[in-house]
Amino acid sequence: MSDDEDLDLRGVSSAERKAFLRVLSSLAWADGEADPSELEVLHLVANDLRVALSERDLEAGDLEALADRITRPALQERLLVALRRLAEADLRVDREELSTIKFFAERWGCRPPPMDGVVWDEVPLPE
Repeated sequence: MSDDEDLDLRGVSSAERKAFLRVLSSLAWADGEADPSELEVLHLVANDLRVALSERDLEAGDLEALADRITRPALQERLLVALRRLAEADLRVDREELSTIKFFAERWGCRPPPMDGVVWDEVPLPE
């Protein structure tokens, strides 16, 4: 995951770690398919989180319910960075992926991560 720093997992429950992974999986499936490069990122993140990756973790989930499971601001910020990295993994960022990232950022009261060429005010929220 290391985007300058490793995720500090002290005190982070296994349920919150799983939710972190499920949020990323939802982004991977936001455009209707998960690219092999996105699946590779998911496997790396699961390893960093020290959680087993199951088939259920590779399904899209209810965005609102998933957002509510990530309650720590530091974890939310790290997840937004991970979402950006995942969206960029297949070298094409889809509108659905941007919408999903914006949803989580707004839900948590955070700024979306900077991405080249993206004007976040013009990105719609998921339908």
